[in-house]
Amino acid sequence: MIGLAASINSRLKNLVMKSQEQAASHQNVRIVFSTALYDVQIDKAEMLNDIDAWHPSALGHRMLAAGAYPAVYRYIREQRGLD
Repeated sequence: MIGLAASINSRLKNLVMKSQEQAASHQNVRIVFSTALYDVQIDKAEMLNDIDAWHPSALGHRMLAAGAYPAVYRYIREQRGLD
């Protein structure tokens, strides 16, 4: 699964790079790739849904949101020229 996830991330990154070129002519469209969600450690049973043990539980969702927030915040600051 780790190898599959890495492969998917690599392909998504390439797709985002191609899409960025196409979206460059649209001022209000930004396409950004980040591994923030992939990097979150969801390694405890309570972080997974009780029904299928695949999707995140409420705790897992909070962990994902906490992992994504810094990437989104950093991007917004960069776009506003604050960094």
